[in-house]
Amino acid sequence: MRVKKQDMISNDYDIKIFEGPIEYGKYSGTHWYGLQSEKNPIWKWIQHRIIKETPNQDIFDIYLSGGLIEEWITWDADIFIFGPYDPPKIYETLDTITRIGFEEHLWIDVAYQDRIWDIHNSDNWIRDEQFGECRLSNHWSKNGKIDERLFKYEYRHGLYQKVKVLPFPKHWDNLEKGYTYKSPIKLNK
Repeated sequence: MRVKKQDMISNDYDIKIFEGPIEYGKYSGTHWYGLQSEKNPIWKWIQHRIIKETPNQDIFDIYLSGGLIEEWITWDADIFIFGPYDPPKIYETLDTITRIGFEEHLWIDVAYQDRIWDIHNSDNWIRDEQFGECRLSNHWSKNGKIDERLFKYEYRHGLYQKVKVLPFPKHWDNLEKGYTYKSPIKLNK
């Protein structure tokens, strides 16, 4: 029997489920989605909420990066906000996006970064390039296992901050294997 293209199920609709607990700062929840595409209807709804409900879009650009646009199964949505360093507004923006993720059961790994990284253009990569990053919390756990990497963040101006060094080793490894990352997608206009 020959399978026709219209009979195949697209990865856009692939959904995995994780029932365990995730905690991040003041938020906690269970029953998490794993998705494989930014075209997935669950993600489309979450994206809609982010665009409709997130404050400060007049000063911050919101970008999606990572597994959802790379189209491999991912248990998080990597979101970065870029704009002026205004800690109260950064906090409010990060908190809104995090809350939406917990309400919709998709872990949104959201951070403020001082500038965008050109992940899709490896010719422009600079080894050990430093980026300023801010997060809501330095506590994240899954199934009670704490991610100790966040302990490196220092609390300043109401946010957890550190210097992030890019590219990560995984980026170099994937580059050596011939992988080209996709360009981050701007969510707000």
